[in-house]
Amino acid sequence: MFHKAPLFRVSLLLKFLFLFCLFGLFPPALSQDTLVGEGLAAEHKHNLNVIKTEHYWHTPSVRPDHSPLVPVTLPLNFERSALSFGELLKVGGVIVGEDERQQIEDATNFHWRVYGQLTMSFGDKTCTGTGTLISPWHVLTTGCNLYDPKTQKWAENIQFHPGRNGDTLLLHPVFCVKKAIFSNWKMGDEKSDMGIIELSEGIGNQLGWNGLLWGEDAYLSKVDPINVTGYPGDKPIGTMWTDYSKDWNNIYGSQITYQLSASEGQSGASTWVRSPKDGPEGFYSLGVHAYGSTSWDGAGVMNIATRLTQDKFSALINFINEKF
Repeated sequence: MFHKAPLFRVSLLLKFLFLFCLFGLFPPALSQDTLVGEGLAAEHKHNLNVIKTEHYWHTPSVRPDHSPLVPVTLPLNFERSALSFGELLKVGGVIVGEDERQQIEDATNFHWRVYGQLTMSFGDKTCTGTGTLISPWHVLTTGCNLYDPKTQKWAENIQFHPGRNGDTLLLHPVFCVKKAIFSNWKMGDEKSDMGIIELSEGIGNQLGWNGLLWGEDAYLSKVDPINVTGYPGDKPIGTMWTDYSKDWNNIYGSQITYQLSASEGQSGASTWVRSPKDGPEGFYSLGVHAYGSTSWDGAGVMNIATRLTQDKFSALINFINEKF
């Protein structure tokens, strides 16, 4: 007698093996890297201008015409910790040679006050990172401060603490009302580890903000020095540190490598230069510090930033100008 049941089971088994090979052994390919996010619709309008030249694009670096701010002391007891995604991001940063980072002890003046510490919650864990004001209402940071691709969960209770110095702040903590990451970061693509948040208050009007800068590889290689400023976890809690060097390791498409020291907690720290060569005076963010490696592609100890490519630059501008 002919039985259909065994053939049916074989068919199901073959389908299962096919799907396992397709999505298990060979994960889905990365999609077009667009911004994805969640949050409230803004009640205010933005119009951040973009200046385009033959070799680079940038937005204005704005220094408000205000007197230095007087810090306030708050009872801040944030846990000094940083996210670790196991094998995905080996370390949040590495010390390169002798640690030459310098502490910024007075962040009351421009431009140090545009940098701030981020605090956020992933479940019952409070984490810290770094962010940079890039408009009156927006902060640039890494995707890993906003979204964990391992658990596929968004960060909650995100707050920005501009110019924090230990237990003193320039202003009260400001809440995030909208956040976005680049879509390929959801799949853990390190080249897409960048994000942006919108704040509940336009504190950049009081503090100022960095411009954004995209440049061709050949152009960027002539810009110096390169700086990294943030809140490292291996230093006293809530203190800002910076490092700089005239030596660029390399520019690899969507990433920049440099032999400047960094550590966990500096994820999202601005990678910035003083001004575009032959451009207007100011401070410009090229990308965000993402992680470090003790042997990246066999090139030795270095730290790595997610770079502002043309596509990322344009996507961020659309988000800021409410075309997202």
